[in-house]
Parts: sequence; C-alpha cells; structure tokens
Amino acid sequence: MSDPADELVYNHIFPYRFIPEVNESKKTFITLSLRKFQLINNSFKKGLIYLNIFTHRDLFKTDYGCTRIDFILNKVDEMFNQKRGIGIGQLEFVDMDEIVVNEKYQGNYICYKPVDFN
Repeated sequence: MSDPADELVYNHIFPYRFIPEVNESKKTFITLSLRKFQLINNSFKKGLIYLNIFTHRDLFKTDYGCTRIDFILNKVDEMFNQKRGIGIGQLEFVDMDEIVVNEKYQGNYICYKPVDFN
C-alpha cells in the first residue's frame, strides 16, 4: 500500500515552480524554488528556499477560521521551525508576499534562508 504523502507529490506538491492550467480541476498546490545558492568551501551553503502556496479562488474559504492559504502557511512555518523538522537545519524567515498565478489561482510565497545548512 502506498504512503498517502506519495500521492501528493507531482499532484499537489511540486519540487519546482508549477503553474496550473486555468481549465484544470480546482486544487491547492505547493511548489518549491531553490534560488541564489552558492558554493562555499565546495558545498552548497548559501541560498534561499521559496515555497509558493496557492489555490483555486473557489477554495479559499475554510471552516478553520482563516483562509486555506493562511492555514497551510502556518503549518509549513511550524514544520520548518521545529528543532527536528525536515532535516535541513535551522531556517530563518526572510520574506512573505502575495502571488497571483493566473486568473483563477492565487496565494502567497514564503521565503527562508538556511542558517546551518550542511
């Protein structure tokens, strides 16, 4: 039996920038961009991690007391700020802002800088 998380990758979570077609079914997406990484002492040590979280405009409203994007952003930030998080070391918040993907999809990006990335 497959892991439910495996079903999310390349369906809702993409390890690269992804823009859905406007005629696709209504979904929520998380995409990842690694930017401005540089070699320091023969290792990738300096750079920025961008997470783009966006959803179809009809899916913004939730029963959680906040928008779907705000809920997911909060969960992602909690995960990245745990001492034993996703295994890339401590991350420092850099920036967050709104993104408009196309006429039906919008959300936010959040940017982190690895502080002790090995």
